[in-house]
This record gives sequence, C-alpha cells and structure tokens, in this order.
Amino acid sequence: MGWLPRTLIIVTVVVIAVLAWLCAFMLDYFTVPIQYDGPPHPRDQSEPFPGESMDNLWWFIHISDIHISRFRDPTRAPDFKKFCEENINVIKPPVVVATGDLTDAKCADNVGSIQYEVEWQTYYNTLKHSKVLEKTTWIDIRGNHDAFNVPSLENEVNYFKEYSTSGRRGEQDHFLYQHKLPFGTYSFIAVDSVPNPGPKRPFNFFGVFEESAIEAVEKLNEKAEGSNSTIFIGHYPISTVFSPPPGLRYLMRSGIAHLCGHLHTLGGAVPHMQAQEKTGTLELEVADWKDNRMYRVMAYDHDMLSFVDVRFDKWPVILITNPKDARFLAAKHEPVGKIKHSTHIRMLIFSTNLIESVIVEIDGKQMGYVNHVSGPLYVLKWNPAEYGEGLHVIKVTAKDSGDQQSYVQHYFSVDGSRPLQWLVPAVVLMGDWVLTIKLAFSILYLGCVISLAVMKFLTRNQEVVHLRDWSSHIVLLTKTECLYYPLLAIGIYITLGPWFFGEIIDGYVGMSTLYGMHVMGVYIPEAFSFLTACLDMLFSQIPLTLYLSGRAAHAYRCLTSKAVNGRHGNKPSIRPVGLIRGLYLHCLLLSALLWQIYGAYMTQRCYGTLAFLLCPKFTWMIPCILFLHNRASRLKIADFTLMSDAS
Repeated sequence: MGWLPRTLIIVTVVVIAVLAWLCAFMLDYFTVPIQYDGPPHPRDQSEPFPGESMDNLWWFIHISDIHISRFRDPTRAPDFKKFCEENINVIKPPVVVATGDLTDAKCADNVGSIQYEVEWQTYYNTLKHSKVLEKTTWIDIRGNHDAFNVPSLENEVNYFKEYSTSGRRGEQDHFLYQHKLPFGTYSFIAVDSVPNPGPKRPFNFFGVFEESAIEAVEKLNEKAEGSNSTIFIGHYPISTVFSPPPGLRYLMRSGIAHLCGHLHTLGGAVPHMQAQEKTGTLELEVADWKDNRMYRVMAYDHDMLSFVDVRFDKWPVILITNPKDARFLAAKHEPVGKIKHSTHIRMLIFSTNLIESVIVEIDGKQMGYVNHVSGPLYVLKWNPAEYGEGLHVIKVTAKDSGDQQSYVQHYFSVDGSRPLQWLVPAVVLMGDWVLTIKLAFSILYLGCVISLAVMKFLTRNQEVVHLRDWSSHIVLLTKTECLYYPLLAIGIYITLGPWFFGEIIDGYVGMSTLYGMHVMGVYIPEAFSFLTACLDMLFSQIPLTLYLSGRAAHAYRCLTSKAVNGRHGNKPSIRPVGLIRGLYLHCLLLSALLWQIYGAYMTQRCYGTLAFLLCPKFTWMIPCILFLHNRASRLKIADFTLMSDAS
C-alpha cells in the first residue's frame, strides 16, 4: 500500500472522529436550554399576579414577508387586504409589526429585480382603504426585497420612504417606538441591516450591519432603559447578518426577543423557526405571508411574553398567556416567578363568531369551568402548586358558533423546567451562517485547489507506477502540466479575480468578487457569493478535476501500452474510452459546463448584458473548459513528466 492510500485512510478516520465530536457538540450547544443563574427579575415575586382580570395584559401582531407582487399570486394582495380588515377588526391589536419584504420587486421572469411603484401603491392603498392605520399603530421596516436596485435611501426609487408608514414618518433605518400603557412602557427598537446601497438580487441575501449603526442602536437602547420590556425588530435573523464587534447579539442582549422574517421557514422545511440565544434573548422568525399566509399573535401578560403562529382564515385563534410555553421562558427578561403565584390559567381567544365552548386539559385531564372575563380573555382557576415539578402539557380547545374549532398545546412548568430546544431551528438561528459558509468554502477550496498544488509538490520526484484508483489519477494530472496549470489557474481565479463587471444597480457599474460588491464607491460584503463558490467547487471544479484526471489516465495507459508500442509500424495512439467510463467522464464534463452556462445565464438575467460579456467567472470559463476538453483529447507522451511504464 502506497503512502497516498494510507494517508487517505488516516484522514478518513480523523474526519469521522471530528464529525462525531461535532455532532455531540451541536446537540449540547443548540438543544440544551439556557440556564439563567443571574439575579431574579425585579418584578418576579411582586404583585399583581395573573388572576381573573384584564389588568396588565395587552397583545399585538407580527407579520413579515408580504411580497406584494404585480406578476405572481393574484390572491396575495386581496388576502392581505382581508387580513387588514377582518383579522385586525377581530383581534384589535394596538400594534402591528411588519418586518420587511413588503413588496416583491422581482421581474416577470422571477430572476431579475427592480422596484415597481405599483407594488408599493398596492401596499399603501391596502393600508389606507382598509383604514387599518386608524385602528392600530402599524410599524413597518425594510427587507432586502424592498431595497433591490435602490441606490440610496434618498433616491426617488426608494419607494419605502413614500409608501410605508414608517418611511412616511421619516423612520427608514434604526428607530424606537414606545407603547405606553397605565401599567408600563414597552419598547420596540427597529434595527436595519439591509445593504445601502441596495444591489440587485441575488447578492444581497445577507444583511450588513455597519459600524456606524452600532452607536445608533446603543443610543436607542439607552432610551429604552426603564421600559417594562424591550423587543428588537429586524428583517434578517441575526445569524444571516455581517456584523462587526461586538455584534448584533451583544447589542440585543437587553431585549426579550428579536422579531424577524426573511428565511420563509426554509421553504416550509422548518415550520417552527424559533430559538433562544445564549444571551437569553428569544430569536423568533415568523413564517412568511407570501406563500404560507402566516402571522403571529403575541401578548404581554403581567410582562411575560407569549405568542402563537396562525394561518390566515384559521379561527378561532387561541393564545395561552399563563402558564406560558416553557420552551420560551426568559427568566433574565421577564418575571417568570409570577407563574407559581398565579391564581388562574389565562388565554386569549379570538374569532369571527361567538365562542361557544372552551375546554382546558392538563396532562390529558380535563379541567373545570372556563370563565369569560371580557373581550378575548378567558380564565380558569387553578392551583399551580399541583404542578410544581417538571414539565406538564396544557391543551386548550375552542369552538365558535360558526362550527369552527381549533386547539393549541404546549409544555409548561412552575419550577422553571424547560424542554430541549428544537435542533434545526436552533442551528439556523443561533449559528453564524456568514462564518459557516466561509468555512465550508475554505474546506472545499483546500480539498479541491490547494491540495492539487500540495500533491504536486509532495510527488515531484515520484514516478507513477500504477493507475488503479482515482488518487493515482490525480497524481498523474499534476504531472500533466498542459492540464494541471490551467486547472489550477481556474481554481485560484475564483478567490483572486473579479467575477464580473456590470450594473450592480441600474445606472451604476460596479464589480463583483468572492468577497462582495464594489459599487458607487461603497464596498458591500456578501456571503451569498461564498455559497455560490461552494456550489462552484461541487458542480464545476471537482467534476472538471476528475474529468481531466480520468482523461489523462486513459491517455497515459494507451500511450504506454506494450501492445500498442510493440505493434510494428504503428505509433502509439489513444483508443476510444469504453462506454461506461466514457459516460461517467462526459457526465463530469457536462456538470462543469452546465454550471458555468447557468452562472452566465443568471448573471445576464440579474445584472444585464454588460455583466454577461465582462464575466470571467462564468461566461469566460465556458471556452476555457472546452479548451481543456480539447487538449485532454489530444495528449501526447511528451505531455507527461517523470513517468514510468504503467503496470
């Protein structure tokens, strides 16, 4: 066994060990609930406690990713209008928070992006004609779609400033709203991480929180001091934002929750996109209105925050406010000790019809009579001491006079016990995806590109004695310099060269690189380009490497074959590749070509013809790959160095 197979075995064992450790670490880091060991909340043991009155209770709505579009889903805007009329009238929230992507701003081909004023007019007219602004305080902020192709906040195509409620108040980036009630003040701090200027899609998927914004948010934090509770609102989850030290998580440490959108529950794959950060702050992404027609009802009951996610047109809406969901206890930010002193189970129930029946069950046992206090509040007397240890399950079922029925259930605890966090949502929301994607690219780059140079150096004096596996084919490729150096240059270019020059924003030519975009004299960091580079490694660089090494190995076998060399009067020649192996090799070549063609097409559709023509990363790579294919088909024995006969 040669040194290379032995090395591969050792590397495989090490990788398996590292992956095992990583899985154990992730399970511990992401799923084990945060244990708060600091001082108790100032109002933890003080009256009033949750009882049978409407005191110290209020609620609001969170909605996100509305995506009003002129081209897609003709029911989206009418449904939103119905929501503003019917749902707001029934629920009567004093505050509604809309966390970005108010409009779609995508072209008819669903690839390009531009701000359409008609979409913004539809959004504004919906709020105006439904008279929702007369019934509630509507707080809206920008999302990345609201900034597609927008040169600046002051530019005329920034329709947010003209058609959004916050923009018309002059609040376009970071601002503070305080909701004042007889029993306290509740602060909402808007944090804007949308790139400014706003490039066209897709290279603005990740947020950018600039250093200049840190001071602004810290000042808002100072103004919010003394509030009963503080909530941060933003479009991007923290895990998808470029943020300089000390970072967004640190800046939001004083808030009980960060409300956001953007990820659309990853296409429905992660329906409960909620987790608690290590700082104790709840990271709560709401599912999108765009496709899922979801919104969230949230309530403060004696300063404890509860919420329920609701699908549009689903009634009754039920929110249990006491005892609150144990998974989202935030002892640092709310007086959770009030639960064990409470006298009643409390729930808010909303419906378009009269509520006829409410059934409460704890651990599968039906409880007593539920009393309707006033408005949406229903209560049931209980003794929390009976549930003093561990986790318990509470379920509430409500039915209205229109024969509509729904139920909710969750874990609760009196002693502070908590269930494990959901793993996938915690990984998505608590991680650092900017860093993770960069790390993934670095690993792929080391394995695909740097390893070629290292292998060439380590085998510089080694002869190829057999061609029995793919690793020996790679070694042979490093000794086929007419293929090796162009392949290495292609790999290196992705990190060093410009990807394309074009209209990053209409009327403004800029440059795109692996690390971000340069336009209007501004550098906009991006992580989506690193994700693209990862895909480039997987679908182009690796297949091209395997294709060229396979062709080189086949050519070397043919050119050094004793049968061919011994045939009198015939020069060594390259025989056709066998059917199965030929199919395999051409699939590799096709993968590399199709990826570059797709990249060139997307560049043209997103950034225009100039970007397509001046695109070394994709457009120019197509003839480069075809050249390498042609060269690999015409190899000669002189193209190989430091060789001995193949066995």
